[in-house]
Amino acid sequence: MYYKRNLNVSAIALYQKGVQKTLHKGCYAGIKLANIYWIKVTALLH
Repeated sequence: MYYKRNLNVSAIALYQKGVQKTLHKGCYAGIKLANIYWIKVTALLH
């Protein structure tokens, strides 16, 4: 349980980092990639 929560927190942190980089670039493709990555991460966690 704790381990899974920890994974979730780091996944969210990674996602937010990706979003920040994307916003910095203002790149639509980056947003699409971040969304694909997020879907993969959530699929792994469930």
